[in-house]
Amino acid sequence: MIIKDKDTIANPTKNEIKGDAAEKQMAFYLNRQFGDSKDVFVFNDLRIERNGEVAQMDHLVVHQFGLVIIESKSVTGSITVNEHLEFERKTTGIPSPIEQARRQGELLRALLSDHKKDLRSKIFGLMQAGFKSCPITIFCSAQVLIRLA
Repeated sequence: MIIKDKDTIANPTKNEIKGDAAEKQMAFYLNRQFGDSKDVFVFNDLRIERNGEVAQMDHLVVHQFGLVIIESKSVTGSITVNEHLEFERKTTGIPSPIEQARRQGELLRALLSDHKKDLRSKIFGLMQAGFKSCPITIFCSAQVLIRLA
């Protein structure tokens, strides 16, 4: 079930247009797979805040076994992933989308933990369930546009 669609960008730059296309493509595939699902929830272009810290997730998938964060990227040229899990373009490097999504997951877990009393029931009526052990899986979807010389 799609809970939140992708927001529209007002006056996008050239790079934002490319990134938006990659995010829309992934949102299309997630809708195709989970649009009719009653137990999988998809949030596209989700922005969260906690204590002044902000994270924007391209896609968050919530299911009974945990959470999945998908970071969409649009890259022109060829890319490689180095030993630090950073994506490198032939001409310039870009920050690691894997690390970006990991930080988003940390902020999301902290925000969920702040509200665990409202979101989770008590175990055996005694101990408050939380999100410390909730699995958060990270994927990076890269739309690579290769220009031929």
